[in-house]
Amino acid sequence: MAILCIANEHTHLRRLQVARLQAQTNDRLQSAAENLMPPFVVDELRRLIFGPTRPGRSLVWHNYELVTVLQADLAGFTAFARQKIPEEVLCVVNGLFSIFDHCVEQRGVYKMETIGDAYLVVSGTPGQTHSAASALLLGLDFVGALARYRERCGLPEESLGVRCGVHSGAAVGGVIGTSMLRYHLFGRTMRIVEVLESTSMVSHIHFSCVTMDQVKSEQNSPFLEELMSIFSATAPKFRGADEPLTTSKGETLGGEEVDGLASHVLAAPALVFLESPKSCGESLKRSPISGAVAAASSSGQKSSDSNSSREDHTGNSNTNSNSNSNNNNSNN
Repeated sequence: MAILCIANEHTHLRRLQVARLQAQTNDRLQSAAENLMPPFVVDELRRLIFGPTRPGRSLVWHNYELVTVLQADLAGFTAFARQKIPEEVLCVVNGLFSIFDHCVEQRGVYKMETIGDAYLVVSGTPGQTHSAASALLLGLDFVGALARYRERCGLPEESLGVRCGVHSGAAVGGVIGTSMLRYHLFGRTMRIVEVLESTSMVSHIHFSCVTMDQVKSEQNSPFLEELMSIFSATAPKFRGADEPLTTSKGETLGGEEVDGLASHVLAAPALVFLESPKSCGESLKRSPISGAVAAASSSGQKSSDSNSSREDHTGNSNTNSNSNSNNNNSNN
């Protein structure tokens, strides 16, 4: 009987261990999936794949009447990447976008995706409180974070910049394909955001009049007061609906590219380059990547200095040798 009791106890413990491992594995898988897609999309996909089949619904998609989308792009990135080794480019982008991720969390918006050096976020999906003000402030956070990151990594001021475009409107979100699943937004809003970003100046936020109207209507937004104080210090510059748009490549676009909408251009105030949301500042201090980039950036200089030092040492040795030889000949 004693042996049976011990065996039963051992079996019970093993079952508890297996159950605990299964729970931990499921939590990790859930966390990994939610890093790729919004949590509500992950739940819907799980029900679609493993739950009972629903007639006429084999695609995960959602229709949004209003979202605010921000697209940020690194200006000068192509030239920067051409001059650096791939490892250094990877370090720079990873370190910078990791700081952007912390800023996104602070502002309560959702990071949709990164495409190369472009960074896309949205406010207004399920589980979020829609706020156009938070999207505009996030753009300013990006500008300030990049300026401080450049300084920390020892990068020249003209090496990298950031342009931001923001627009509010309708969109459709959905999961495309059967492998490497991601959640994307589609619609005219996405095209307008892209145009606004491409026609923005470096360290500026180019946003539509629709977004401005949304900001004015957000009386209960926790970000409104902060944004209004910035508007008071640095008033956005108005662009009329009939004024042409000029891209960063010098191309001229007509107003029809943004559906005839007027827009505003907000320059980042000096305060943005000095201060940042707590999460952005803390992430910059903790980032080991920035230190690695600084080391990588200076490695070539150190090597050059080392070579110069060796040459100077050799030259000094030769000089001393010649001096000694001359002294010996003089003595003879």
